[in-house]
Formats: sequence, C-alpha cells, structure tokens
Amino acid sequence: MTPISKIAAMTLGGVAITVGSYVTIAALTGTPMSALAGVSAFVPPEPEVSPVENRELPTIDEAVDQDRRGTVQVYEAASTPLRAFVMESPFTGTEMQALEDRLQARLVELDRREDALSAREAELARSFEHVESMYAELEQLRTSILQERDGLESRAEEVEADAAAQAERESAWVESAATIYAEGKATTSAAMLLQGKDARQVALILNELDGERRRDLMEAIHSLDPARFTEVETALRGL
Repeated sequence: MTPISKIAAMTLGGVAITVGSYVTIAALTGTPMSALAGVSAFVPPEPEVSPVENRELPTIDEAVDQDRRGTVQVYEAASTPLRAFVMESPFTGTEMQALEDRLQARLVELDRREDALSAREAELARSFEHVESMYAELEQLRTSILQERDGLESRAEEVEADAAAQAERESAWVESAATIYAEGKATTSAAMLLQGKDARQVALILNELDGERRRDLMEAIHSLDPARFTEVETALRGL
C-alpha cells in the first residue's frame, strides 16, 4: 500500500468514527440530528406535522344509515374474506338430502334391530329362568327317586331276608313231613297227605321221598282224587 492510500484510509476511518459518535449521542439524548452542532448543515430539518383534527367516529347506527348499499351487497362484502377458508361441498343439495334420508333410514333400522335384540335378550332371560326352574324340579325329583330307591332297596333286602327265612322254614317243614309219609300204607298216607295242603306242598313232600315211595303215593292219590292227582303232577314237574 502506498503512503497516499494509507492517508486516505486513515481519513475515512476518522470520519466514520466521528459520524458514529454523533449518531450515538443523538440516539442516547433523543436530540434530532438537525439540532446537533457540526452536522446540522449536512442534515435537512424534520418536516413539521400539522395537528390531527379530533373528529368523533360515527356510531354503528349512523354508519348503517350512511351505508347506501343493499342488504345482499353487505352480506356478500362481509362473507367475501371468509370464502377463502370455506371448502366447496363436492355434493349437490339433492345428493346431500338423499344422503341424509339414507342415514335417517339407517338409524331407524338400527333402532329396530336394537329393539329386536332387547326383546330377544328378554326372551332368553325368561327361557333361562324356566330352564333353571326345571333343573331345580328335576334335582328335587332325582333326590326323591334316590330316596325312594334307597327305601325300595332296603325293603327288597327285607323281603329277600323274609323269603330266605321262609324258604328255610319251608325246607325244614318239608323234611319233617317227608319222614312222616316215608312209611305206612300208601292209601292212608296219600289221604293224610292231601288233607290241608295245596298241590305245591304235596309236590314238595313227594319230591323229598325216594322214587318208589313217590310212585306208590301218586298211584294212591290218583285212586282217591284224579283231579288232585293232575294238580300234584303238574306241581312236581315245576320243581
């Protein structure tokens, strides 16, 4: 850099520092630049501002009276800024009405289904109560049957015991009677055997005797009473 250039740069730097100082002082003190000494000749004076006339604003009713536009024009002017935020509907009025009708019909159908479902639930609840009542009755009947079966089993055991005792008594009686009719005259023994005894009792006694004695007594019975003979013979075959 030449000496002249250095001098020019230093001069410009000093001027810039000076101007910056004046601007800083003016900003801190609130003094206009045109009022500062040394720079007022280089800054034009601020223009004078005339005082604003203090006029009263009209009321809403007065503004409406002064507005000569029609009602439609007023609404259109008021709604014009809002139209930028409103999306146009892709459906026409007829399509919207049809859609509303379908939705209304769907709501009616849903209400009908809900009523039917509620009725079905109530019916199922009644059926469930009926089933529970029948189940309780069946359980009560089952308990009664079990008790009755236990009673019948107990009674059957008693009957079996009585039958066994009766069979033992009958067997003892037959054995005892057989010893009586094992000997003696056949006609006399046959007559005694038929007295006070049914065909089965006679057959039991005869069954205890040996074959020859049994044949003799049967022949005697046939001679005394052929009808009784047939009954006794049938009873013997059944033993």
